Amino acid sequence: MALTQALQNQLPEKWRAGLQVFDRIDSTNLEAARQLESDPQLPLLLVASAQTAGIGRRGRTFVSPAATGLYWTAVFTLPAATPQGLVTPAAGVALQAAVTSALDVPTQLKWVNDLINASGKVAGILAQAASGNCPHLIVGIGINLAPDPKRQLAAPGQPIGSLLPAIPDDATKAALVAQWAAHFDSLLRQAHLIMPAFRAHAAWLGELVTLSEPAHVTVGRLVGFADDGAIILDTANGEQQFHDGTLRRR
Repeated sequence: MALTQALQNQLPEKWRAGLQVFDRIDSTNLEAARQLESDPQLPLLLVASAQTAGIGRRGRTFVSPAATGLYWTAVFTLPAATPQGLVTPAAGVALQAAVTSALDVPTQLKWVNDLINASGKVAGILAQAASGNCPHLIVGIGINLAPDPKRQLAAPGQPIGSLLPAIPDDATKAALVAQWAAHFDSLLRQAHLIMPAFRAHAAWLGELVTLSEPAHVTVGRLVGFADDGAIILDTANGEQQFHDGTLRRR
């Protein structure tokens, strides 16, 4: 497969032995969890051109059409000095950098796990701890490379965007994944760089937003991000920090 060879040519060496490429799979994150049950050699990198049962945060479905998107999951052991709460921001910063470098497309990071541009949401990130006592982490990326006429909204009020007007070639897809892996590795080894980079590319700073949690909705102005990855909102009750929730522009 051309994509497999392109990935082997471009990936950092540490990821090549654990590379697996699928034309179609239920979910790269689900497959990663299954493979962890057999104690594989890490790191693993699973890449798919389509998913039939992609998953998002809080059990939501992540629609993953063939050709117009690309989906991958990294399985690894977190460096001891890197807090687990910074994994999703690190993955986002790495993705933003890779999109800029490989595709020359400007994007912003929408807290906590999305990449957006002027057209809407262009990528999502799902970080999961492995089940049981397994110390490994699973980080999945789903990215909209080109428009899909069958898709309109990522979520209520959140339009789906795309990075390019047409589907890129396999060498470009491989460059995107490879550069993400390289940036991600570097950030996990230098955790102090993660949040400064996130702040530099964050969306909606200074704007009024709504943060929806399972049992509460908060309205405030987005004023920044804490070093542990929390969002900081200036609310009617003063500045407050939150570690989870769905962010929307007012």
